[in-house]
Amino acid sequence: MVRAQVFRAVGGFRADVIAGEDDEFCVRVRRAGWKILLLDTAMARHDAAMKHFDEWCRRAKRTGHAYAQVAAIHSKSQERYFVRDCRRIWFWGLLLPLIALCLAPFTRGLSLLVMLGLYALQFSRIYFTGKRRGWSSGDALVYAFFTVLAKFPALAGLLAYHWRKGRGHSLTIMEHKRSS
Repeated sequence: MVRAQVFRAVGGFRADVIAGEDDEFCVRVRRAGWKILLLDTAMARHDAAMKHFDEWCRRAKRTGHAYAQVAAIHSKSQERYFVRDCRRIWFWGLLLPLIALCLAPFTRGLSLLVMLGLYALQFSRIYFTGKRRGWSSGDALVYAFFTVLAKFPALAGLLAYHWRKGRGHSLTIMEHKRSS
């Protein structure tokens, strides 16, 4: 929910932001001096209706695109919104695998094992964070696995944003659900 006065004052949602529009909107609301209140209660139910792996991949790609676009819009602001998220995707989705692959011939594949070890450490860190939050082992396991895996389709989203923006293409919505 948002006050109509606040919505009008910051110009509403930007038409050119195709994903992450609520995050981008909130950055402008905070910049205008208002506060965003988070309530510790369920206010709505979101049914992403993702029943297939490819839908999840498209959703993760859309997220990467959103991070890239909102970071590009607000990277110069004090908040630097989504800049850190983009850096994580660049590192885990591109830089680490690229370095490991380039070093593989010189390390007899040891660099690939080190890379896998780093992914395992990242997985463990996320898993135990979930456990500390009180999640079941199964929930923490699934969350950790898909959080680590999401870096790759999110990288595709970052690249898609920069490709489209660099070519001057208009940014159109990226659906994650299958068409019916």
